[in-house]
Amino acid sequence: MRKINTKPLKGRWFTYPDDKEIEVLIRPFSLFNMSKMPSTEVSEINVTDFFDNFNYVCLDWKGLVDEDDAPIKCDADNKKMIYDYFQELIGFVIEKAMEMRSEIISEKSVKNLSKSPDGETPKSEKSVAKSASK
Repeated sequence: MRKINTKPLKGRWFTYPDDKEIEVLIRPFSLFNMSKMPSTEVSEINVTDFFDNFNYVCLDWKGLVDEDDAPIKCDADNKKMIYDYFQELIGFVIEKAMEMRSEIISEKSVKNLSKSPDGETPKSEKSVAKSASK
């Protein structure tokens, strides 16, 4: 039997550095989501995939209000609105999700993941994370 620590997958609250009243509940990227991260070439960014990544890792928020100071609920429609109009927050959320993923993956598991039965070394999680952070 092997125990899997699922606690990190439930997310962690982070304070947005440019506005201490904003907090975001973020979970780490899954390997599937990281494989869909765009390269550094802007022309290669698939807006839908990038939104899907944000939607996956952003679980909740506090401190986002509309023009009438009413709290903006963290739901699918409002995530799209925030995605369109608050790009700095999106970058912060994606960065934290990537950092969290790195924290929970040990070097040993990355090495094991990167080796295939035929001796070839496919694109490992480490190289996916490295290319996404460039």
